[in-house]
Amino acid sequence: MPLNFIETGIKFRIQQILDHKCVSVKDICAKHGINHRSLAEQLSQPTAKLGYCLIYLIAEQFPDVSTDWLLTGKGQMLKDLTATKSVPALEMRIAELEYLVETQRKVIALKEQLESLNK
Repeated sequence: MPLNFIETGIKFRIQQILDHKCVSVKDICAKHGINHRSLAEQLSQPTAKLGYCLIYLIAEQFPDVSTDWLLTGKGQMLKDLTATKSVPALEMRIAELEYLVETQRKVIALKEQLESLNK
């Protein structure tokens, strides 16, 4: 199987994860203090080589995502963590949800500011 075909599959699955989790590469990079441009280009440019950093960040950020599925496409996207959920995994999920709520609050505030300026 050609390497570019494999990379295209992984890029597609990363985008599926981001869509499923309602986050962007920029969100993940901001959380880890990394410049997002090069990582975003890896996903958006068909000819760009996929770096290990992006795969690592996805695996680290989302422990419920199957790395087997991410790399090969085999199996289910999400692991069955019902029997093995640990406190750190739950704490990470809570932190992710808190981050999303805060981001949504900022978006709402910006929309309200924009509406008041348009009046």
